[in-house]
Amino acid sequence: MKKSLAFALLLAASPLAFTQPSAAQPADQTAQTHGRRGGDRQPGHRVEKMTERLTKKLSLTTEQTAQVHTILTQAGETARQNAQSAADRNGKRAAMKSAMDAADEQIAAILTPAQKDTFTKIRAEQREHQGDRRDRRDN
Repeated sequence: MKKSLAFALLLAASPLAFTQPSAAQPADQTAQTHGRRGGDRQPGHRVEKMTERLTKKLSLTTEQTAQVHTILTQAGETARQNAQSAADRNGKRAAMKSAMDAADEQIAAILTPAQKDTFTKIRAEQREHQGDRRDRRDN
């Protein structure tokens, strides 16, 4: 009797055991399991990563870090708004580029001359890398 009761409870609870982990999985972890692109789709997450990277590479002060975070957040919002109004992919790309170029200018304005040189080099490397990726995709 005890064995059949235990077996019935186990059988009744088994569907819960299979559905529980997927429901409890955090959204960030879900995005990470869907490849590299999925992890950076959330704008706030992207701004945080960019701010951290620039803080580390440029040795930003806490005041500069806060200003960079604000600039990147505003640029992201502007880019999204402009991209939504663009009709095609090229228009969206141009809107994003315009917003990021404006952000780069604002960031450069708050940097010291040494930081500005490093920042310019970082952006040049990124653009070169993006061009290489675009070339490989087009071929």
